[in-house]
Amino acid sequence: MIRTPAMIESDSCPDFLVCVVTEGQVEVRRNGRSAVVSGGAFVLMDLAAPFVFDAPTRFRQVVVRVPGRLVEGRLPEALAARVTARAFDPADDGASAIIGRVLTDMAATELPAATAVPFASSAISMLSATILESAPIVRPGDGYRAQDLARIEKVIADNLHDADLTVSDVARLSGMSLRNLQILAQGAGRTANGWLYEARIERAKHLLATTGDPVATISEYVGLRDVSHFGRLFRKQVGTSPGRFRTG
Repeated sequence: MIRTPAMIESDSCPDFLVCVVTEGQVEVRRNGRSAVVSGGAFVLMDLAAPFVFDAPTRFRQVVVRVPGRLVEGRLPEALAARVTARAFDPADDGASAIIGRVLTDMAATELPAATAVPFASSAISMLSATILESAPIVRPGDGYRAQDLARIEKVIADNLHDADLTVSDVARLSGMSLRNLQILAQGAGRTANGWLYEARIERAKHLLATTGDPVATISEYVGLRDVSHFGRLFRKQVGTSPGRFRTG
């Protein structure tokens, strides 16, 4: 299952999906972050953002669609962005196990409307409480962290055309050590190299959508000299080829 920017543009939706994988396993990828979901774990997906939902083998899942206004009323917007495409595993957290079972049982049970509405509201409150309990911790220094992240992202954006740009260069140009850059990247749920590749592919997506330049030219624009390598990276991150992304 792939949700592309083109799909979002043609069918914009502020809702969220909660996917409980009851058999088998799936890999979810979004914005450079990935998670493997299996064994009763669940994942929260934002339908307003692109993602890839990939299953190497047969699997079963329960999918619950939650109106965006109900999520936004219970979770801060910044937190919601940080917890999507992350596995909430019952093996790590008892609350995740409970909410997974509740959603699975509710999906399999036909309830009268008078009962379904309060049950659904309670389930969403339980879901939100589980996410808040398991969410990455926001520390007092996060204000400085946000400034560091913004500085790094600007350095990357200003130098994407340079095929020789390395994460060591990004750290130096950002005025920090490579180790600090790696720690910041890890806190954002990615690797330092993954951060750089993600930015190259995001720029490529923009150019594919807004220009008629050949794929090979766009590959060079974003600092990837080998168009075949570019195609493999693009497909891994976006879930489709550059050509299909442009026409899709």
